[in-house]
Amino acid sequence: MYAGDNPDTMVLNWLAASGAPASNTWVNGHVDSLPNATNTAPMAAGVLFSYNQSYGNYRCPSAQGKCLAGIDASLLSRTVSMNSMMGGANVAEASEFGVEDTGGISGFSFFRKVSDIRNPPTSSAQYGSRSTLSGLVK
Repeated sequence: MYAGDNPDTMVLNWLAASGAPASNTWVNGHVDSLPNATNTAPMAAGVLFSYNQSYGNYRCPSAQGKCLAGIDASLLSRTVSMNSMMGGANVAEASEFGVEDTGGISGFSFFRKVSDIRNPPTSSAQYGSRSTLSGLVK
């Protein structure tokens, strides 16, 4: 729905220089530390929330174990993440908006529009839960 409203463009998935999600991105805030680990406000402030206001969309029902925040994964506000190759910033955007350039990672495809995604391998287009949280849930 988002891409349909925004000329085939992927939702922004930018990271601020601090490594935290930038504003105006698909979801705001990090879940690797408290209080954001259990706070739903960053999801509600994200760009995609207006398309479906269910917090359950941001959680994998099978998440288990301890997370980096030191709490049980079942208590996390979200366990879903998005690969930075999906809607990440290129070098020009990084310079202009003060975000990280995630488009220059060698050997990976970079998807700016939904039409850019043409049968990609899962390693290039992961959008899911535990596998994309980079060790967040153990």
